[in-house]
Amino acid sequence: MYPKVFDLYNHCSDELKKSLDIGREFEQKLRTEEDNLKLEGKLKQAAEYDKEAKGEKEAATAEERETQ
Repeated sequence: MYPKVFDLYNHCSDELKKSLDIGREFEQKLRTEEDNLKLEGKLKQAAEYDKEAKGEKEAATAEERETQ
C-alpha cells in the first residue's frame, strides 16, 4: 500500500525545511489530538463491551446515547 503523503522533505533545501517545519509541527499536533480522541473512544467502547460480557451493563445516560 502506498503512503497517504508523498514526503519530499529530505530533498528540500535547509531554508525550505525551516519554512516547512512550522506546518509539519502543526499537522503532527492535529494528528496526535485526533489519535487521542480515537483511542479514548475505543477505550470507552471496550469498557462497555467488558461490562456487557460480565453482565454488569448499566443503563446508558442520555449523554452517552448522544455520543453514540
